[in-house]
Amino acid sequence: MIIRQATLKDFNALQELEHQLFLKEFKDYDLTLNCNWLFSEEGIKDLKTYITKKSQCAFIAEENNKLLGYLMGSIQKAQSWRKTMKKAKLESFFVLKEFRNQSIGSKLNKAFNNWCTENKVNLVEVVVSAQNEAATRFYRKDGFKDYELTLEKPL
Repeated sequence: MIIRQATLKDFNALQELEHQLFLKEFKDYDLTLNCNWLFSEEGIKDLKTYITKKSQCAFIAEENNKLLGYLMGSIQKAQSWRKTMKKAKLESFFVLKEFRNQSIGSKLNKAFNNWCTENKVNLVEVVVSAQNEAATRFYRKDGFKDYELTLEKPL
């Protein structure tokens, strides 16, 4: 199993993995989610930027030409109300269920952390659904701390 940066040749497989994340994970936590957005013009353009822009990244875990998981992130603009720092956001992260608990997620996260270090990032954030306890445990185990809590109420 190898971890590498995604290329445009990986686009369709990456898009399918992201779609699986939407269908199998997010839909349980967010009833407002449009699971077909990834196939829209905007969704396709957005996904491609993670592969092509220097301020964004996409890493994939691959074995025998099969994608097992991915992680996408980006460098964020500094927030004017915080002390100036270079911040990155872990945007999207998914490992196929049958390959979980094999350190693939940790290896993808390490690749992202190395990318952040190379880009002189000194703060990484991730947004996770409050109901996604497994993801929350994973991120906390990796050193993430609670910072904000966003509450929503449907009307």
